[in-house]
Amino acid sequence: MFRDGAPHREADSNAGYIGDKLGAIGLDLALAITVGDDRKEIDKALADSISRADIIIMTGGLGPTFDDLTREAVAKALDRNLTLNREVLGAIAQFFIKRNVEMPKNNERQAYIIEGAKALPNPLGTAPGQIIEIENKKSKSKQPSKIIVLLPGPPNELQPMFESQVFSYLKKFQTKMKKRFTLHVFGMSESAVDEKIRLSAKPN
Repeated sequence: MFRDGAPHREADSNAGYIGDKLGAIGLDLALAITVGDDRKEIDKALADSISRADIIIMTGGLGPTFDDLTREAVAKALDRNLTLNREVLGAIAQFFIKRNVEMPKNNERQAYIIEGAKALPNPLGTAPGQIIEIENKKSKSKQPSKIIVLLPGPPNELQPMFESQVFSYLKKFQTKMKKRFTLHVFGMSESAVDEKIRLSAKPN
C-alpha cells in the first residue's frame, strides 16, 4: 500500500485502518509507503510494489488538479489507456448540482478510468475509486495475478468506499480468520506483563 501526496497523519490513519481490515481476513499489510507528488517517485514505488505484492492499495492522488498523478502513473505502469467514463462523469456533475455549484472543467479528469478497471462510486466526493485486475496469462486459474485498488485519500471518503465496495471484493481472497483481543493492564511493569504472557502461552 502506498499513498500519493498525503499529509503524514492522513497516510498513517488510512494505513492503520486498511491494515486492520485486511488483517481481519488474513491478508497482512506487508508494507506502507508514503510518496509525495513526484511522478518519478510514484513510478518507482508502484513498480516496486507490483514486483513484490499481489494486492496493491493506493490512496490519494485521484483529485482534479495537475499534481494528482495516480491514475496516469498506474495506466502507464500497466500499459493501459485512460478512458472517459460518461456514467462517472454524470455522477460527478450531480455532486455539484446537488450543492448548487458549477462544476469546474478540471473535475472531468476524475471521470477518466483505467482501461479494464471497475469504477467505484464515491457518493461523498468527486474522486471515484478503481479496481484493476491483472490477468495471469501463465495460469489456468481464473484468479488475477495482481490487483491494484485506487481509493480517494480523505478518510471520510475512503472508509465508506472500502466498507461498502472493497472489503467484500477482497474477502474472495481470504486465507484465514484472525481473532484479536485487547488486554488492559495496570499496576504492573512491562517486564512482569511480558513474563506472565510468556508463561500463559506455554503448552501444559
